[in-house]
Amino acid sequence: MTKQAIKQKHQNVFNNFKSDKKTEGFELKQIHEIYLPFYECKQTVVAEKTVTIDRFTNIILRTIKAGITTQAEICAFLGVKEDDFVTMQFHYLLKNDLITETINGYQITGIGINFLNKKHKIKQVEVVEFKYYYNAITQTYFNPLQRIDTNVKKKFSGYRMLQTHKLVNTFKMEHKNRPTFNTMKQTEFATLFNKEHPNMSFYDFENQDIESHKRSIAFLCLEYVSADNQKEYEIRQFKKTVEKSNGNSLENTLTKATNSYLKQNPDFFTQNA
Repeated sequence: MTKQAIKQKHQNVFNNFKSDKKTEGFELKQIHEIYLPFYECKQTVVAEKTVTIDRFTNIILRTIKAGITTQAEICAFLGVKEDDFVTMQFHYLLKNDLITETINGYQITGIGINFLNKKHKIKQVEVVEFKYYYNAITQTYFNPLQRIDTNVKKKFSGYRMLQTHKLVNTFKMEHKNRPTFNTMKQTEFATLFNKEHPNMSFYDFENQDIESHKRSIAFLCLEYVSADNQKEYEIRQFKKTVEKSNGNSLENTLTKATNSYLKQNPDFFTQNA
């Protein structure tokens, strides 16, 4: 699509914002559809998870507390065989110091009593495949269901993530800054994981492998030009940007980053035309 065709396509946007920078000496000249770079990543991590008391554990602990202490007695009381899966639960309770084993059978511990009364929690580790997104232009993690400008409190339906390799004849900003294990900041990653999984907490990386795929989000790039040919750009949303379009909201963070990129690459729109 030619520049003129895109301008005509977005004529309403052009009319709405053509005077926005007049007092600064800038006139709106062009509207481009630009695709900004993101990455969709997957990584296997080890996380800690708080375990709450389940019904079966509750029954075993109360049975031992009531004085039924040998494995044979407990299994008979529960109506299961001694070599049934229930024996694995005894191992679990011993491992987590909820019970101890004596010559007279099992005995519930103080930790076990507190756990039974929900005054103590057990943490266990779990291997999790974590999917997350990375903003290549700002080099920050982000959630596509939340505004990049986090201080904006308008209703938001989520960004539309597009597969970059399927985009042809478009203004695509080059994908750089691919996240790698050596460049990622563990504290920021842990914060992201804990936010995305509030019932877990980041413990460690299982390995150094990161699976990443190029993704893009479409925006409108409004190009303003001054009398001495200085250029300023604004990044605004449109129907290709979000799942449900609610106007042409300004993306302040991306505007700042895109201005910096385009001033370092002044021929971007010419070379990619």
